[in-house]
Amino acid sequence: HRRLPMTFSQAAVDEADSIPERIGQAELTRRVDLRDRCFITIDPETARDHDDAVFVETAGPSASSRIWVAIADVSHFVEPGSELDRQAWLRGNSVYFPGRSIPMLPERISSDLCSLRPDVDRLVIAIEMEIGPDGKVGVSRLHEGVIRSRRRLSYAQAARSLSDAEVAQASSDDRSGLDREVRAQIRSLDEVTGRMARRRRDDRSIDFDLPQPEVILDRAGRPKDIRRAAIGPAHRMVEEAMLAANQAVARVLQESGQATVFRIHEPPGVEDLRELADFYRGIGLLRGRQNAPLDRAAIARALREASGRPDEAVIHYSTLRAMKQARYASDSSGHFALGFDAYLHFTSPIRRYADLVAHRAVRRMLSGLAGSQETAEWADRVAIRTSARERVAVAAEREMIDLARCAVMSERVGDRFEGTVTGVASHGLYITLDAPFVEGMVRISRLTGFFDYDPIRHRLVAQGSGLQYRIGDRVKVEVISVNSLRGWVDLDLVVEPQTKTTPPQGKSVRPETKRSAKRDRASAGVKRGRQRRGRR
Repeated sequence: HRRLPMTFSQAAVDEADSIPERIGQAELTRRVDLRDRCFITIDPETARDHDDAVFVETAGPSASSRIWVAIADVSHFVEPGSELDRQAWLRGNSVYFPGRSIPMLPERISSDLCSLRPDVDRLVIAIEMEIGPDGKVGVSRLHEGVIRSRRRLSYAQAARSLSDAEVAQASSDDRSGLDREVRAQIRSLDEVTGRMARRRRDDRSIDFDLPQPEVILDRAGRPKDIRRAAIGPAHRMVEEAMLAANQAVARVLQESGQATVFRIHEPPGVEDLRELADFYRGIGLLRGRQNAPLDRAAIARALREASGRPDEAVIHYSTLRAMKQARYASDSSGHFALGFDAYLHFTSPIRRYADLVAHRAVRRMLSGLAGSQETAEWADRVAIRTSARERVAVAAEREMIDLARCAVMSERVGDRFEGTVTGVASHGLYITLDAPFVEGMVRISRLTGFFDYDPIRHRLVAQGSGLQYRIGDRVKVEVISVNSLRGWVDLDLVVEPQTKTTPPQGKSVRPETKRSAKRDRASAGVKRGRQRRGRR
């Protein structure tokens, strides 16, 4: 992608290579020594950078606990104004493609000096949080520290340990092969983050449960399948700890007056909320609240009501489509979806420049340095730059997923699949296949007859017969063609839903026009182009 720097300058590589491996004694002495604590890292199986570790001190579910989130201290190695800093600024973030990535920092930093390897001393910035029995985050303290990670775990290993714990007690070994102290940490993390998650739900935080594509490559590196990425309890407990850390650091920095870059999410616009309310009511959600305003609590309730429904994923996509895009800003105006008064990105300084800026603000605060007009103006520039670079990365990642999708389906032209209608527009039906996890379109020109488009209930209704196509319908389709340049997968219906209804008062559509297709894609009832896990 032409807007993505593919290589680092030689000066940046030399700068990274010149950093000594051994931590100086003076640096170790001035930091809080956390090496005796059982920190663990939990990451995807294929992760190369391990920049966050967790440790829990708990006295049981009815008592307060303390959770530590330690993040690799990238700011110690990447100084403002250095060539490494300039290269990170140019990129703004790492970009992830199937089978490869474009890192924000050279491998010497991301996969070596700032990778929290087991049994190796590593510099960190740690947030220590008191967690009450009700899951509320209380007093939080920040530290420049040094840790020695006890164990590196994959999500699958952590999940197996949680599953085995139901059978094997702490006094005996389980099938995971982990020692007793590490297993106890996993169980404590699960229990404490469970409390925190329940507290967030009680506070009406909006959680989007959206399936993400995972591209499977063959030995030659070509896409051979696309699956729904598995999201299990280990993912969720780590995410909960990171959300709490990001919120706690934001609050501390805001109270200190230090200039930094916050992550903000503004409330949806009035028209977006009206359309979302019409959508909810059209599919039977929020009964008994027909005239009530649609606020965050009502949205959270609607998503809870959708749990277990066949169209649950579609409802989540439609809700996300109504939201504004989260962005970076130098002033904190809160995060609407999460329900946080202050929030920022702190937990991934290896791959996001905004997190690196937050780390520098923490170090200034811990050193007793006051903020300045210069740092405030710099925060403004960083917020604008990192928001723009994030959009570039998202577009590039989405483009690569589209190419992978087309590569997989180009080998399946003529094959038939089962799927679900996940979007309805005046120009056709969006169908998400069960497997592979691919979205395609049945264009309205392939449907027999004339149809009325009902934008409130997101359905097409045939004139005369009343046959309707609506979100959540199960269908069988055939792959007709694939256009890799446009990222299109064209489908045709093999088995049509037999639901009939009274034709709505809507617009008659057929055939499709380019203008109507462009306009109605935005109201198709599913997310098109808003971002996913990790970019809240």
